[in-house]
Amino acid sequence: MYRPQRCFCGLRTSDCPQPARCALSDIDGTLKYEGEFLPYVAGVAVGKLDIDAEKTREYKIWVGDALVPIVYLKNGEILIPSSRYEEGKRILDLKHKPDTL
Repeated sequence: MYRPQRCFCGLRTSDCPQPARCALSDIDGTLKYEGEFLPYVAGVAVGKLDIDAEKTREYKIWVGDALVPIVYLKNGEILIPSSRYEEGKRILDLKHKPDTL
């Protein structure tokens, strides 16, 4: 029987707004990944952690055995898994690179 692969990502902060932590679990609730996320734009304070689920489906990177999303927030900020920050930043830099002729 085919079962769609669905994951759920939840973010939280401690007393300090950075870094944010994300727990990623599968449809059955099994934890697949938990770790720190950093903002794509350095120096941007992470505000309210409301995930934009539609945009968050765009890009994922491997962190160990887990395929972890680059998280888009509803306030426009983007969070990248800290352990693969440079790879995530490269992906986003290519996406946001201005068109040149």
